[in-house]
Amino acid sequence: MIDSWKDNTAKSNEHWKWQGETGLKYDLVSSFLSLGRSIFAYTYVAFRTIRKMISIGTFTQLIAAESSLNGAIGGMVNSVTELVKRCNYAYEYVLFMEYPAALKKGSKPVEKKSHEIEFRHVSFSYPKTDRKVLEDVNIRITPGEHLSIVGLNGAGKTTFIKLLCRLYDPTGGQILLDGTDIREYDYTQYMEQFAPVFQDFKLFAFSIAENIAFDDKDADITALTDRVGLHEFVEKLDKGTDTSIFKFFDEEGVEPSGGEQQKIAIARALYKDAPVVILDEPTAALDPIAEYEIYKQFNSLVGGKSAFYISHRLSSCQFCDHIAVFSDGRIAEYGTHAELESIPDGIYARMFEAQAKYYRD
Repeated sequence: MIDSWKDNTAKSNEHWKWQGETGLKYDLVSSFLSLGRSIFAYTYVAFRTIRKMISIGTFTQLIAAESSLNGAIGGMVNSVTELVKRCNYAYEYVLFMEYPAALKKGSKPVEKKSHEIEFRHVSFSYPKTDRKVLEDVNIRITPGEHLSIVGLNGAGKTTFIKLLCRLYDPTGGQILLDGTDIREYDYTQYMEQFAPVFQDFKLFAFSIAENIAFDDKDADITALTDRVGLHEFVEKLDKGTDTSIFKFFDEEGVEPSGGEQQKIAIARALYKDAPVVILDEPTAALDPIAEYEIYKQFNSLVGGKSAFYISHRLSSCQFCDHIAVFSDGRIAEYGTHAELESIPDGIYARMFEAQAKYYRD
């Protein structure tokens, strides 16, 4: 680390040295021009005063005027330079704002209800790479269905969800919502259909209530915090759900544990009351008992909504209607827990056995 710091310091010093040496000649030219202008002005005015062509009072006024003129010219040059610089910044902003949208946004309205979702021959590659993260994915999720998505790291599970949420568009195939390509729907209305909790969710340094309900001041979130297992956590706080999270802006704020933060994020998703709930590793930071409580209440938490549930803990799959096993960007296996567990040497069966044997042993 010290060697790296020395390297970067040397590069930084070299840059500032180059900048200083480059600017020095222009500063010298500017200074000599200013000096020459002043010498000429003073000599000319002094000469006319000595020849009694102007009075001492006029001489004083002209000297003061020259000084003011010098300052005004310098200020004008600086202002023009600053204007040119700021115009260049503004030009880059204009270019950015006129850049074509990466995602096609339609105008078809979307009704907030349970939907049938279909991936039809969907493939996806990240820009500037030929590697397909997803390849020819085909699956249909009926309204109200709970789908568990499992697979090894890098199998394409989270990318599958991000395509559904239109964080990206597929490079091949179609994603259909009620039989219509999702690119044809109004983007804002389409996004209102989903309540996701991603692995890298963020909480804000505001109150618990604001983190769940945002600007809805009249929201009653007590039932939600109880459902996700935050009752004891909130009960211990003097201000209840009005307590600030973190201490950035409030010295009396609390520092929730990772599991408590995850529960707040789940409560936020449920408060949105969207037709589709997406939980990406929602219990990764929870202790086994808290995880069991979340699983036990899974159906009541999600209710009749469609749900996508990504987890490496395969015990969670038993709470879902179907399981999609991703491998190398494809859905390698699909079915219920019982069906997949019975496949000899299947991916799901091997993963389940690998986790289960440690509990049995």
